[in-house]
Amino acid sequence: MDRGLLADRERFVNRIVSCLGRCELDYALPPSSGDADPVLPAGVLFLLSFRTDPLSPDPDNGEFVLHLIKRSATVAQGGDLSCPGGILDPRRDPVGRCLLPRLFPIIPRAVNRELARRDAATRRAVLLFLANALRESWEEVRLRPWQVRFLGALPPYSLLLLKRRIFPVVGLLDGTWRPRINAEVERIVEIPLRAFFDPANYAWFDFSLPDGTSDHTGMPAEFPCLLYREADGRLEVLWGATFNITMTFLKIAADFERPAIMRDRVVRRTLPPGYLRGSNRS
Repeated sequence: MDRGLLADRERFVNRIVSCLGRCELDYALPPSSGDADPVLPAGVLFLLSFRTDPLSPDPDNGEFVLHLIKRSATVAQGGDLSCPGGILDPRRDPVGRCLLPRLFPIIPRAVNRELARRDAATRRAVLLFLANALRESWEEVRLRPWQVRFLGALPPYSLLLLKRRIFPVVGLLDGTWRPRINAEVERIVEIPLRAFFDPANYAWFDFSLPDGTSDHTGMPAEFPCLLYREADGRLEVLWGATFNITMTFLKIAADFERPAIMRDRVVRRTLPPGYLRGSNRS
């Protein structure tokens, strides 16, 4: 794909809508059972915005930015970067799914046309997880649902460390947004999409458990990750589910493949105590 397309707001948005509309989706809910520790479905918002270039006379020229949250120590996977979102609420989110088309004009006609090509069960599931992700985004960072233009859904992703199945929906921020984070969020991290196209930003992530061991219980010894240094000098590591969801988005929307990573480029960290449950969980 022509990298210049990433600097053209409407052209790339149109491509995203078209490509997501054609990708395969398996949005079936995990089967309910008597399992005491079932796989829980969760909707997350893959949130993009477009920052215009102040030096360009064309308001559609600029760059796309991915908005992530850094999870606080009070929740599972504290310290990780993730998309805003959370576990499906079986009471509130179905109501939100029914209200979305009536209350918020966030689903463009082009996206509706793509949704119409899918079977009825998939359409309902996509709107359900859109409502789920928007509700959680409001609770976590006070993102107003009507400020999000829905662009389509990404294939689901199953977590390795937790019994979760993530259903990502892609949205474009319209207008300005003043985040107000809750206790589950440490802060918001913004990564320009161009950072993912620089091979120098990739490394391998090797973690140890809080007891000092590095037993990954059957998982890979090292995980691919993206290193991003913010303007204030803080270095953030994007790895795991959100990294893989981002790679899937870039493959579908930009025909981008992760570059090869040198074997000696490794970041090692020890996961904090309570990583899998959070400090506010028993």
